[in-house]
Amino acid sequence: MSARGAKLGALPRPAEPGTAVVAVERNDLIFYLVVATALFNFVLCILNTSVMTTTETVVMSCEIALIGAAALLAMDRRGIFALILFVYLAYMAFILALRPFLDLKAIRDFLIPLTFYALGRAHGDVRGVDKAMFRLGIVFLVFGLLEYFFTTQYLTVVNILKYYLSRGTLAEIPDFMAGGPQLFASGLRFEDRNLLGFLLSPHRVSSIFLEPVTAGNFGGVVYIWALARRDMPHRIATMALGMAAIVLSDARFGFYACLLVTPLAFVAPYLPRAAWVLAPFAAIVAIAIIGYRASGESWTDDFSGRLLLAGLLLRRLDTAAIFGISPANLGLADSGYAYTLYRVGLVGVAGLWGLLFLTPTRDPSGWRFKAMATMFVLLSLTVSNSIYSIKLGALVWWAIGTLDASPSPKGTDEDGDGAERGSAGPPEPTPASDRSVGVT
Repeated sequence: MSARGAKLGALPRPAEPGTAVVAVERNDLIFYLVVATALFNFVLCILNTSVMTTTETVVMSCEIALIGAAALLAMDRRGIFALILFVYLAYMAFILALRPFLDLKAIRDFLIPLTFYALGRAHGDVRGVDKAMFRLGIVFLVFGLLEYFFTTQYLTVVNILKYYLSRGTLAEIPDFMAGGPQLFASGLRFEDRNLLGFLLSPHRVSSIFLEPVTAGNFGGVVYIWALARRDMPHRIATMALGMAAIVLSDARFGFYACLLVTPLAFVAPYLPRAAWVLAPFAAIVAIAIIGYRASGESWTDDFSGRLLLAGLLLRRLDTAAIFGISPANLGLADSGYAYTLYRVGLVGVAGLWGLLFLTPTRDPSGWRFKAMATMFVLLSLTVSNSIYSIKLGALVWWAIGTLDASPSPKGTDEDGDGAERGSAGPPEPTPASDRSVGVT
């Protein structure tokens, strides 16, 4: 090949007419779809307050429409996602057939990470995720401040308690909430706040997420994204918006989890991939040991107490429950690990988690964010199953999939200091099918 031929071979193929326009329109559609997953409950709450009654059927229909749209957008000609989706649904149909009751929520809970990760993987648009994190952070802050400073007037438009009663999440108003503000059950601290208690009232802001647990987790995810994405626009402002959501919602878990995962931004490249594949199973064993060694069943409402509760709930699982085929209807919402095993089974957990970490990551910042986000998920599973909510889950898994599929410029990472080191998450080589063909 001549030098001239080599230079020509290095040039990318010209895009087909209209391809760029279609890609931009598709990315905009995906952006608004993911934003809709975060906001649709908030919109339904407003409608339920004064326009129409929002039932569980309405909420489920919205979720099905959003997940279905994401699944259609994630499909490609290779059919890999379609195959994975078929295997997942066949597996869930098998274990659900062994239960005496139909548990459609189990299918939905794990369909969210599977679908939105595939969506990000198929049509990675890192700048779109940057924009979603920043703009949702602003929207959260605006409505959060309105909720905090003008609570009475705000609740006449956004009656949170009425919404959760209408959709069936709450059967009746709890005694401790009678006569109080129409917030979610955990919307008020009955003791001092954990964060800025000397300055702020016991009101835990929920804003667009309607309940403070997801609001705090959202703040953590926004902070982690900005920490991993060193070249994103408005990076410091995005981190500040994430911390503001944590503080306003008084999310002690979100605050401490961010402190714990921050060092991963620096050490993640040096950690072996196998450690992440085995991490949830090591956590399950460790928490189960805590539960089996406990002398009683009393626990306190702090992290050590919630860890003990998670162990006690894992202790309730028999062999059938561990493999997702228990005939009992167990209430396990306070332990994400027990809830996960009970809903999808050990085989399903191994398959889904292995799929996430054995899938190539082509961008150094993608590995940093995947490491931090999944550590955040693992920590959150010790205290709740809120990560399975579409309000936050769609955004998290879309972001992970997007960075997994978006390579940095060849030969450098986003900071310009060379390819990512270590065996954990180096950028994968560009597949041959994606390279331009040399001219000889």
